[in-house]
Amino acid sequence: MPPKGKYNSEIIIEAAFELVREEGFEQLSARNIAKRLGCSTQPIYSFFNSIEELEEVLMKRVKRYSQDLILEYEDSESNFLATGLGYFLFARNEPELFKGLFVKGGWRWNFTADDPFSAPILIKMKKDKFLEKLKEEKLLDLFRDMFIYTHGLATQDYLSDTPVSLEEARELLQRLGGVLIVSATISGKFEIEKLMRRFHGWND
Repeated sequence: MPPKGKYNSEIIIEAAFELVREEGFEQLSARNIAKRLGCSTQPIYSFFNSIEELEEVLMKRVKRYSQDLILEYEDSESNFLATGLGYFLFARNEPELFKGLFVKGGWRWNFTADDPFSAPILIKMKKDKFLEKLKEEKLLDLFRDMFIYTHGLATQDYLSDTPVSLEEARELLQRLGGVLIVSATISGKFEIEKLMRRFHGWND
């Protein structure tokens, strides 16, 4: 606990960060932050004009931390698969942050190359041996489509009493990712229909 009179904005934000990680964004208040710091609310309002201003700074901290967790997961087979599994594990290991950001709507994905949250993930995807020849437009579509599925899987796991194993998650994401990659690299309605027939085991 910092000595009295030694508080600053960084210490306050870190206390707020640990608060929402452990107890959720619903518990974010000057009173609860002060309780963690062992002080009154006065130091908090010395550095932030309002709880809304504090929350704005805090969200940048939360997003940066979440992004780092998603990106740090590595998979020897595919960077694309690694980003999906990184997101899944982020939801598993940081349930309160996942809820606050992606279930309650504290953050919405923007599937563009200049979005500060998405851009580093796209850079990692571009280094994938299966995706390196794709144009950026196709890559963004692939990112969006895979995220929709990955988010659904992560949310199901978050809400379920019987969590999905990492091995199951990997198999599910690998299977769909393969279909999406093939679809993104071929052209023409006939080729796509042929691919889907093969995927589902239909006869020509």
